[in-house]
Amino acid sequence: FKVISALARSDVPVARAYALCEDEAVIGQAFYIMEHVEGRVFRNYALPETPAAERARIYDAMNAVLARLHRVDYARLGLADYGKAGGYAERQISRWSRQYQASKTDELPAMEHLARWLPRHIPAADETTIVHGDFRLENMIWHRHEPRVLAVVDWELGTLGHPLADLAYNCLPWHVPDPRRGDLTALGADQGIPGEADYLAAYCRRSGRDGIADWRFWLVLSLFRLAAISQGVYKRGLDGNVSSPGALDRGAKARDLAERAWALAEGALSLIHI
Repeated sequence: FKVISALARSDVPVARAYALCEDEAVIGQAFYIMEHVEGRVFRNYALPETPAAERARIYDAMNAVLARLHRVDYARLGLADYGKAGGYAERQISRWSRQYQASKTDELPAMEHLARWLPRHIPAADETTIVHGDFRLENMIWHRHEPRVLAVVDWELGTLGHPLADLAYNCLPWHVPDPRRGDLTALGADQGIPGEADYLAAYCRRSGRDGIADWRFWLVLSLFRLAAISQGVYKRGLDGNVSSPGALDRGAKARDLAERAWALAEGALSLIHI
C-alpha cells in the first residue's frame, strides 16, 4: 500500500490505492483496497498469443517502465525508509545463504561454491533505487489493445536495493528456460522479441549508463536467489507444509539453477558484454 501510493505520484504505472485497514478485527488481518485494472496479463515470455510485430514493442515498454522505476527519487516520494540504502548485494547473499542452509536436504555443491564466490565478487560501485524484486512480464497489467503497461503489480518483494539486481532478474528468461512461462534461450530473430544485448542497451540508454561492467555477478546472484527459493519450497513440500502440487519438483529446479549459476560464475557459459 505504501509503495504504490507513493509511486502513483510518479511516472511508474501502478493501480490506485484506495484504503488501508490495519485493524485485524475487521476481517481477521490487515488489508488494503486498490483499483481493479482491466487489461491483459502475459504468462508466457515468448508471447505466443501476440503478433511478432507487437512483441518487440511489449518488451520495449517493459524495459521503459523498469528504467523509470529506477529513476524515481524515492526520498522525495517519502520512501526513504522503504529499505536500507547501500549494501544490497551483501544482504542478499547473506539472506539466501542462510535460507539455503536452513532448507538444505541433498548436497548441492554448486550452492556451496556460489556462497563463497559471491562475497568475493561484489562490485565496488554501489547504487540504491527502488527495486521491485520480482519484475517480470507476468507482473504487469497491459492495455487490451496497445503495448502499454497500465499497472505494475505484486510488490511483496519490493524494497530499496541495487537496480542491476532488478534488471538481472528481469533478464533471466534469456538464460534459463521455464517450462511454465516459456523459453527465450533459442528464439530466432524473426520472433520479434529482442535479444538480451538489445534489451540491455535500451535500458542503458534510458538510465544514462555507458554499459554494465559486472553483469555476470548480478545474473549469478539472481540465479543463486532463485535456487535458494526453490530449495525452500522443496523442503516445505517434503515436510508437507505447502499445498503446491509442483513443490516436490523444486529440488531438481534448485539443482539446475545452482549449476547454471556456477557455470556462469566460472565462465563456462557465454556472456554478452554491454
